[in-house]
Amino acid sequence: MNPQVLNVQSISAGYVRGMPIIHDISITTEPEEIVCIIGPNGAGKSTLLKSIAGLLPIEQGHIRLGATNISGIRTDKLSRAGVAMVPQLNNIFRTMSVEQNLLLAARRYTGNRRHRLQHMLAVFPVLDEKFKAKAGSLSGGQRQFLALAMALLAKPHLLLLDEPSAGLSPVAVDEVLGMLRSIAAEGVGILMVEQNVRAALPLSDRAYILADGRNQHEGDAQTMLNDPVLGEIYMGARRAEAHAAKPV
Repeated sequence: MNPQVLNVQSISAGYVRGMPIIHDISITTEPEEIVCIIGPNGAGKSTLLKSIAGLLPIEQGHIRLGATNISGIRTDKLSRAGVAMVPQLNNIFRTMSVEQNLLLAARRYTGNRRHRLQHMLAVFPVLDEKFKAKAGSLSGGQRQFLALAMALLAKPHLLLLDEPSAGLSPVAVDEVLGMLRSIAAEGVGILMVEQNVRAALPLSDRAYILADGRNQHEGDAQTMLNDPVLGEIYMGARRAEAHAAKPV
């Protein structure tokens, strides 16, 4: 079995035990593959990602990276197993410099840290230019580059991204999402939750659509761009919200 393949099998999870938000979800992510999780607000997308990252309790099912069961293991052990996550919020230390952020993240790497850091600065040259600047002074796109570099310093097999385009300008969205294909080409599997469907699907290999905490549809991302099921799930959710908002 490939040690880098993510296999999520029939998991149910949530913030409180006995009250799962996601139900019986199964997904896979291969090395060098970008897999996108999409769906309407409240579908359970971020809950799924946090469950894989060990941040939420799993009530049933299992999560494996290759032959290793990583279900519910501590974040530090998850990092050593080859999994890194970039959360949507609070993914950098704003009061610290770019250099300090990177050096802190580099502690998780067991190889030559100096060489790995130089590689990250070559991949994200803007971070080299802003090396001594406070992270909080960076633009939105630059902060996201820093968060990505920090996650990649440990040379993970799997990268989990929660809404990487959130709050970014259209130009920054193109820059950040445009980096993902080259990251995947280095042997990293990428699983991301993304609300910006039109930006995310063209660069993804496969996609899963979640609705009501369940996996409703999956398939080739390029095909899904024009799939009527996609519109039905999104528009269906909007129709339900509109109906609920009508006065009785």
